[in-house]
Amino acid sequence: MPKYSVVLATYNRPLLLPRALGTVARQTVKDFEVIVVNDGGCDVAKIIDVVRKYIPNLIYIIHEKNRGCAAAYNTAIRAATGERIVYQSDDDVWFLKHLQAFEEGMEDYPVAYSDNVRVNCEEIGGNLYNFSPQQKEYSQDFDAALLKKVNYIPQSCYCHRRDIIERIGFYDESLPVLVDWDFFRRAAMAGYPFKHIPIVTGEYWYPLDDKGWLSGLLETNPVEWHRCRDMILKKGKIK
Repeated sequence: MPKYSVVLATYNRPLLLPRALGTVARQTVKDFEVIVVNDGGCDVAKIIDVVRKYIPNLIYIIHEKNRGCAAAYNTAIRAATGERIVYQSDDDVWFLKHLQAFEEGMEDYPVAYSDNVRVNCEEIGGNLYNFSPQQKEYSQDFDAALLKKVNYIPQSCYCHRRDIIERIGFYDESLPVLVDWDFFRRAAMAGYPFKHIPIVTGEYWYPLDDKGWLSGLLETNPVEWHRCRDMILKKGKIK
């Protein structure tokens, strides 16, 4: 049983996926497995075959149709065997010591998160190009009351013990967006303490020009975004 299960959901980003998986393969901590879930997107089997040369402990699962990121996370978690779950996005970058930060700083906490920097970028032909300096956007010590109102933890900075799923449940597949915040919030409402590790361990790439990405839903469809937010805020405390 590996210590870490790396969850990566991908959908129609064949040019970006190798970069994301490459930053996983180069981690200084090697005690991990990787579960890649292709959420009904284009065929990336050839990419997976190449990556397996560097990450032998890789599980590849295909959704026949697109079911959303929450369903993809849940599929990966059900296949995971690691003690801890960590997340990587197919458009983000981990630094070499991302897992090492949790290995050294998480201690006995059930949940931990590190920091990252935001990179504003432009999408051209399915690839991303950086056009701004790195910006340290998130570095907030854990505050359960604040997390109930707003999310300040990027998904690719998050690590939790797999067994917390037994108490708070899986990701909410009825939500098209904000699924990470909903998950973090339920963990906080269940009383789990979070360990903030104030070390920058990766980059969050944000395409300002492409409003079709889920990250741009607030601008393109604010009604839907606020509907999801209201659904999350109405959830009660987990006993």
